[in-house]
Amino acid sequence: MKNKYLLLIVILFLLLNIFLFRDVIFYPQRLLSFSPASDTFLYFGMSKFLESRSVHEGLMLWNPYLFCGSPWIGNPQNQIFYPLNSLFLFLPFQMAINYSFILHVFLMGIFMALFVRHLKFNWYTAMVSGLIFMFSGLVFLRCFAGHLFTLNAYLWLPLIFLLADICLRKGKLVYAVLAGLALAAQILAGNPQYSYYTVLAVFLYFLFTIISDRSVHNRKRRYAFGAAALFVFLAVGIGLAALRLLPVLEFSRLSNRSVPDYKMVAFFSFPPQNLITYFFPEFFGDMVHLPYWGKYYLWEMCGYVGILPVVLSLVAFLYNRNKYVLFFGSLSIFALLGSLGGHTPLLKLFYYVIPGFNKFRGHSKFLMLFVFSVPVLSAYGLSWLLERKKEAQDKLKKIVLSIGIVSGVLALVLLFAHFDYRLLLGSWMQIWQSRGLPSEMGDKALHCILGSIGKGAFFITAVFFLFFFWLKERIPAKVLKIAIVVLIVSDLWLFGAKFIVWEDVRKCFWDKELVSFMQKTSGPKPYRVFYYSKGEFTGNKGALEGISIIDGYDPLLLKRYGNFLRMCFAGSIDSPQKVNLLSMINLKYLIVSREVNLSNPAFSIVYKGDNAIIWQNKPCFPRAYIVHAAQFAEDDETALKMVFDDNFNPGSTVILKGAMPTPQSQRSNMHLLQERADILKYAPDEAVIRLRLQEDGYLVLSDAGYPGWKAEVLDINTGKSEEASILEANYAFRAVALKKGDYVVNFVFRPASFYAGALISFVTLAIVIAVLILMRGDIRT
Repeated sequence: MKNKYLLLIVILFLLLNIFLFRDVIFYPQRLLSFSPASDTFLYFGMSKFLESRSVHEGLMLWNPYLFCGSPWIGNPQNQIFYPLNSLFLFLPFQMAINYSFILHVFLMGIFMALFVRHLKFNWYTAMVSGLIFMFSGLVFLRCFAGHLFTLNAYLWLPLIFLLADICLRKGKLVYAVLAGLALAAQILAGNPQYSYYTVLAVFLYFLFTIISDRSVHNRKRRYAFGAAALFVFLAVGIGLAALRLLPVLEFSRLSNRSVPDYKMVAFFSFPPQNLITYFFPEFFGDMVHLPYWGKYYLWEMCGYVGILPVVLSLVAFLYNRNKYVLFFGSLSIFALLGSLGGHTPLLKLFYYVIPGFNKFRGHSKFLMLFVFSVPVLSAYGLSWLLERKKEAQDKLKKIVLSIGIVSGVLALVLLFAHFDYRLLLGSWMQIWQSRGLPSEMGDKALHCILGSIGKGAFFITAVFFLFFFWLKERIPAKVLKIAIVVLIVSDLWLFGAKFIVWEDVRKCFWDKELVSFMQKTSGPKPYRVFYYSKGEFTGNKGALEGISIIDGYDPLLLKRYGNFLRMCFAGSIDSPQKVNLLSMINLKYLIVSREVNLSNPAFSIVYKGDNAIIWQNKPCFPRAYIVHAAQFAEDDETALKMVFDDNFNPGSTVILKGAMPTPQSQRSNMHLLQERADILKYAPDEAVIRLRLQEDGYLVLSDAGYPGWKAEVLDINTGKSEEASILEANYAFRAVALKKGDYVVNFVFRPASFYAGALISFVTLAIVIAVLILMRGDIRT
């Protein structure tokens, strides 16, 4: 019977998801996203393409396409080792993206239903909780924004809690191992911040469960077991994900977010005024019919879970208290307060007291724990109403009737105002314009606000009258159960279904004519471009064409390269100094989507298309080149100043960090030696360069410097090969010092952080397999 009900839930959830995502399931040219400016197109298209390439062509550790190169394995949103990424093995990347969204939404409902069922509820209640979690506003909004990695992280939360609770109830560490496996999957899903919140919540859950155990016997053993289970959970999860965590930590230390201060940590906090979106989610616009006019982004600042689930949660907290209700009620409040971030004094406390809290910004993401807690609390509220009808009659009848009447009147008034809202328009426009908002949007905003409040009041009325007539025994229990499901799904879908939209996947790519022109006229040598389009991060799309760009859109950016790029873009980019530096980093093409006036003769228009214009930078340096003079800087700040000095000539001199060596390395090539560095091979993790030096000099590579790059130098005349030191060149790049001679230099990316992490993950995996084999009997029981 158990399998029968579970199967029915699986079929129901599957059918609902097929219907919800019907517009993309059978159309390979459609990609879930609200516009070509969304993260799906600007970031995840490239990300999934590179992951697909890693799957089919061999593991990529370095991304040569963004920011003159960056550590792909250190990118926190890289999902190459994520278990559910297997879709990319056999599907085109755009179809795999769509099906990943659908799969994760479906599994979110299943995992939540299984967790609630484990808490001793019937399958009906478990199904209702699964529906709430699966179709919450955050899920719809993340689909709209294209934040697949966020849904990847949400998915594992109920499964982790399910396994953690079984571990504590049965007292068997093997379930802590299984919970650790789920944690590893969540970490590999590509968003460390959500994994951090999960670990924090599980820690609080272990602590609360153990402390709330009132049995006097074996209390010390209980504490010891809880500590051991928590250690195993973390050791397995972190150990299995070490091959991703260690490179991410290394990259973070060298990135633009290496030392986040309090101001940065407080950024993207949930605005208090957005608390109204818990009841009226379209109050600040819905991004479909009216642009969002609230603070930050709606997908980050809305935690709508439906009217009825909130009501059921309150019922649970008021009338069905037990340790689970107390914990998840407290967790939901903790999540709400945590999401407010810098708007409460709690953030400073968390910032200084909770380890690791100060490493993240945008703590509005705490809403994840609220959205997780509400379906669990709803289960307790619903079960109390259904199982204790007599008690509910005594306590709720008058309250339900009063609130139902008030909300009904409010709904009617607001619906009337919604249809004749011009009565309020004059006063509203004064408020609207006082906020400095566009006048032409004020009319639509009022319409949207009244409609949102009216819909909320309607659902509040429907909920309370439904329970009133049930308490009066006018509605049978079966009808009530069906009505509850209909109300929850219709409420959530009425808000969220409009966010399941799509765009043509071809918009992931650059204009084909433009790409064809560059590839035909540039030859096989590597070059870089800059997509100069204000307000759009369209450059990432070049990676899908194998084109490297000097900037990009990524969660982390190497701090040194970011400083270099920021100064390059300060002021006019066609000054003689900027042209020199842009040429130094192999910038050949400047792509613009509108007319710009570049006065420097180094730039000339070589292509005009319907959607873009290409300017060619004629003095562009090759990716690898030779100089014979060096200047030395004692520290990074000095090196950056020297690079941007008007007298610096990157074609003849390289600026190196460190103390000045013997005078011989200062020899100049003023007589313009006809020397060239030929790139024999250029792959993501390797560059092979052939060169002949007529005197001592430096091979400069305009790829970003980063730990893990090694240089092996083969002397062609002697046949000897040895490792050479890679020098920090021109503040953010690489160079190798060489004596006069004929060489082949092989740059390879072998980051110690990845290989150390891979070893830890391999050892952890071997131990986990052995433990699961030895303790398989405990799992069966």
